[in-house]
Amino acid sequence: AEAIRLIRARTDRGIINLNTNAWNYRGLEEMCKAGLGRIRVSLFSAHAAGYDGYYRPRGYGVAQVEESMRVAQRHGLTVALNLLVFPGYIDCAGETEALIDLMTRTDADEIQLRTLNIDREMLSEAVPAPLGPERGIARFVATLRQRLPHVRLASHSNPDPFQVRAG
Repeated sequence: AEAIRLIRARTDRGIINLNTNAWNYRGLEEMCKAGLGRIRVSLFSAHAAGYDGYYRPRGYGVAQVEESMRVAQRHGLTVALNLLVFPGYIDCAGETEALIDLMTRTDADEIQLRTLNIDREMLSEAVPAPLGPERGIARFVATLRQRLPHVRLASHSNPDPFQVRAG
C-alpha cells in the first residue's frame, strides 16, 4: 500500500496491477484505498477441496480469495482470474459450475486461461478427483461464454484466442 501511495503521489497515470493469490483481503483493502487499479487472482479450482489440494494454504482458503475479489470490485478495480487450466479437471461439470458461481458472486471481469503444465499423476496425488464428468475444453469455453457473456476470456499468448474463425 505504501509503494502505491508513493507512485500515486507522483502520477495518476497508468494502472497499477497486482498479481496475487488474494488471501489477504484486509491488506488488499489498503492497497485499493491507496490507488491500486487492477488485480489478477491465480486460481486452480473454485471448489474448496480442489483449491486446498493444489495450493496447500495455511490459515486461509478459497473463501478469503472470494472476499478479496469482492473487496476489489467494491473499490471499482478490474478483477481478473489467472485460471490454471488442466484438461480433465477444470472442464468437469462440477468444477465448471463452481467457477461460474464464483465469477457470478464476485462479478469478476475477466478469465485469463493459462495452461497448467504438470504431470497428471503428480496432480492426481495432490488434489481430489474433479467434480463430475469431463466435458472437454471446447465445451468448457462455450459454457463460460454462454453463462458469463459479460466476462472477457483471454490467454497469455493470444488476447482473444476463442473467436470462431471462418473456413
